[in-house]
Amino acid sequence: MIRQTASTASNAKWEWHQDKATSECEPILRIAPSVVVQILDEGNARYAAEKPTRPNRELLRRIVAGEQGEYPFAVVVTASDSRVIVEEIFDRGIGDLFVVTVHGGSLGDVHIGSVEFAVEELYASVIVVLGHSGLAEHRSARNDGQSDRKQTRRTFSFEDVPRTLEALDGLVRRSMDDLSRLSQPISTKIIAGEVMVVGAIYDGCTGRIQWLNHRAAGSRNH
Repeated sequence: MIRQTASTASNAKWEWHQDKATSECEPILRIAPSVVVQILDEGNARYAAEKPTRPNRELLRRIVAGEQGEYPFAVVVTASDSRVIVEEIFDRGIGDLFVVTVHGGSLGDVHIGSVEFAVEELYASVIVVLGHSGLAEHRSARNDGQSDRKQTRRTFSFEDVPRTLEALDGLVRRSMDDLSRLSQPISTKIIAGEVMVVGAIYDGCTGRIQWLNHRAAGSRNH
């Protein structure tokens, strides 16, 4: 399926994808990571200004995505929260974003495996680790002091809740580091320049995103 998205003319390239089940090849438009971040930033600005365009939600999009598969241009890793609808806050539609929700602040094997699937099989070029601020409560997980990815046991404690923006910033950055440290496929794509990992904090009051390690073109200091 041809990926349908904006801002691709001078920062994208066509690649051929071979379906493992049918051996058929399909053209895929791979978008430069910096352009993907710009698309997300512009979408969030529209959402915060209450001027969303809600792209890629029409009937044809649903039919094409259902029949030809998904090729999201970004993965968003974020904590489970009914008040944070990722496609809404970035003003995107069907098949644009691959969302991985985490119950707490620690990434487990299932979460990392989902991200690997999105960048290896679905050709997503940006991984956004998204924290939430301005909401009544944050739930966080701790790994019982274990850093080995094979350790899957998690305990949840309100004592670990990030109570300041500085603490939330640190939690997001640790999760970003975990993705590259614990996953060889993700690390390889980052080194090759095929994938970018960016951190962001969503303000539930203003609706705006603050990018932690990347300033999208045209964006303001939030």
